[in-house]
Amino acid sequence: MTWYAHPKNLDNKLQLETIDVFYFAVDEFTPIQQQEKGVSTKSFWFESMGLKQIGYWFVFIGVSILFGSAFFNSMILRECINSKKWRYYSFILLLLVLIGIFIIFVLQKGELENLSLSQLLSLKYVWIPVLQIFLLVLGFVFSKVRLLLYGFALFLLPFFTGHAAYPRYGGYLSMLVYGLHLVAASIWIGGLFSILTLPRKSEFKEKLKEILPSFSKWALMSLIIIVCTGLYMTNQYVPSFSTESFVQSEWGKAVVVKIIATIFILIIGFFQRRTIKRFITKGINTIITRAKIELVYAVFIVLFASLLLVSSPGAAEQGVYPTSMEKEGVKLDIDFTPLYPGLNVLTMDFEEKVKNVEVTLSMPPNYKVNYNAFKVDDRTFKITGNLLHAAGTMEMEVKAKKEDGEEIEYIFRIVIPGEMRFNE
Repeated sequence: MTWYAHPKNLDNKLQLETIDVFYFAVDEFTPIQQQEKGVSTKSFWFESMGLKQIGYWFVFIGVSILFGSAFFNSMILRECINSKKWRYYSFILLLLVLIGIFIIFVLQKGELENLSLSQLLSLKYVWIPVLQIFLLVLGFVFSKVRLLLYGFALFLLPFFTGHAAYPRYGGYLSMLVYGLHLVAASIWIGGLFSILTLPRKSEFKEKLKEILPSFSKWALMSLIIIVCTGLYMTNQYVPSFSTESFVQSEWGKAVVVKIIATIFILIIGFFQRRTIKRFITKGINTIITRAKIELVYAVFIVLFASLLLVSSPGAAEQGVYPTSMEKEGVKLDIDFTPLYPGLNVLTMDFEEKVKNVEVTLSMPPNYKVNYNAFKVDDRTFKITGNLLHAAGTMEMEVKAKKEDGEEIEYIFRIVIPGEMRFNE
């Protein structure tokens, strides 16, 4: 039985409504079933895909190719390419970054319309992109320090994009891993771009015989780093999940698309390496064609990487995390079925005999409900009903009273999957 008590408004002071639940069962525990589940409103596509995500995409493409091509010229080609054609492409990429940052700035200003321009410029996701533009322009002008300046611009990305900077997602360590992820991706993408934009004169074809094996090694190392750092960040951001919660969230769907695209890249790269090993002048067209395909996949991967920035990893996460799972030597196992907002069944299995159990579920700012659990046997207690009312993080306190009157308390953190997050 759920009961509500709405106090009378006295002296024009708003008083909160009281909500409480008294749970009971007779002879048998029967889970409450939802009769009409209705039609799912979830979209197969990405609802968060919009102008801001396109802005991040432009920034990622521009900064990564500028750094990657500078790395290719300095470390692999070992020549400073500063031709009219290269400067034209670099200018287009720099312009792409400017457009992306402008889009993000305008949208952020619209979301924070109460802030003045000076207050907005003091925010890190505004002044850091401005600093990035300054570094990229300097790198464009001064070729001798180009790689260093482009590298600084690239390493600034984790400070205002993505989730790594949040303490719950790892903080500085995750930012370092994220930075390594970006460097590896840039070396690979920028290298492909540089190969495709090199002149096709006979002397450069001979040069390709020398640089392609070297780039192939760098590309392989980059992909290994991309995969390893990607797995680390996924585990850091979503430590516990089910297949259903992962693929239903926009964050999880974007990761799945990236994984599929990366597998295709690995397959293409495998055949590419074999072709490079037996490279002859006639084989240049095959290598260039595969490099084009790789670059298209790379741009596609970066598109969904930018989508990860505007979606929440918490939407894919689900799990029950014990703050204290064992108290006074008595272990408690918890199971929510299903772990989604709606009608649920909470099963609590104790290691020792327990007389009665009280459960309190709470979520800020003022949601707090108490339940008296139904005793299935001496060690098992259950509750059914609308226990998890919203996606986000809930706190659960379990008070168990033993036969001798001793009371044991357990504290749990429950993460419920879903796009609209509360208490996070």
